[in-house]
Amino acid sequence: MKRIFLLLAIICTAVGSFAQSNNAKAMEMIKQMQNPKGKIMLAIEGKTCTEKSSFIQNPKGAFIISTDLASARNTFAIVLPKKESGTYPFATDKKENTVFFLENGVSYEVKSGTITLNNSGGKISGTFTGKAQKFKGKPGNLKPQGDLIPFSGSFSGLTI
Repeated sequence: MKRIFLLLAIICTAVGSFAQSNNAKAMEMIKQMQNPKGKIMLAIEGKTCTEKSSFIQNPKGAFIISTDLASARNTFAIVLPKKESGTYPFATDKKENTVFFLENGVSYEVKSGTITLNNSGGKISGTFTGKAQKFKGKPGNLKPQGDLIPFSGSFSGLTI
């Protein structure tokens, strides 16, 4: 739970610092995050999580599918290099890797996979699949658990 609050604090601080500089893109990003219009579903280890989500562009130009940070019980954000239809690999570098934080205190770090994005006139939907490493433990002392675990999911109802 502490990691979720830490992630939320980092995102809010970054967004807030851009917003204070009167950056129009940052203000639009905040507005989109406060009014999620889509949904995202994740299936992993026999569990299915469905959350409200938004599709935003960060000030660095990357596109993000993010759960609603205010109300989500399960938190994650998927980074995409483009908003055009296509198949993209999950980012696996430490700066943009995807981590799923689930309400039961378990987190999963994506190690491989693909995201299929469909953009039809600004309406965003798609699917994703891959493998992730499960982590358990107390915040600051998370330990990897076993082999990589397959996951899949979808997103829909998103707009640019």
